[in-house]
Amino acid sequence: MKGSGGAIDEAVNIVKDTRLFSPGGGYVYPVTLTPDNWFLNLSSDIDPTDLLKDPEFIAVSIAAKRQALMATISQVQALLNSVPTPAAMQKAFSDMNTAQSNYTDAQNALVGTYADNTAIAVDIYLSKHSKDSSKQDDDKALEELNQNANDASAAKGEPATGGATKKER
Repeated sequence: MKGSGGAIDEAVNIVKDTRLFSPGGGYVYPVTLTPDNWFLNLSSDIDPTDLLKDPEFIAVSIAAKRQALMATISQVQALLNSVPTPAAMQKAFSDMNTAQSNYTDAQNALVGTYADNTAIAVDIYLSKHSKDSSKQDDDKALEELNQNANDASAAKGEPATGGATKKER
């Protein structure tokens, strides 16, 4: 079997081999449609009465729909082109993790500085009001408080303040 007639005969024989006899008479051809309800999604926005309109109007409306389709395709292409590559996504992810870690470390350092300042302030207050306080311990604690206050200001991005001053009563 050679030529187009032979190919047609071969296709007919293949179809005859796949058909099944139906108990009600006739033949059934086993076909699996994927998805099985594909035909339900087929629809058209053309009304048969639209075909009675002027051919130029039909051509213009087809051209407009074609242009809208091309614009949609171009928008989809632009969206696909703006999708970052996996390497860029991985780099952005690692940069975000690094920034988050740095932020957490800075926040913990700032909280630690505030806690140290509070402890120093309490020590100064208690040493001032205790009987065995010495001037040298007060000056050392005040200097440490000033240093911590300057560190906290620097961490917040503010200019260093003069710090705490000693009030005499």
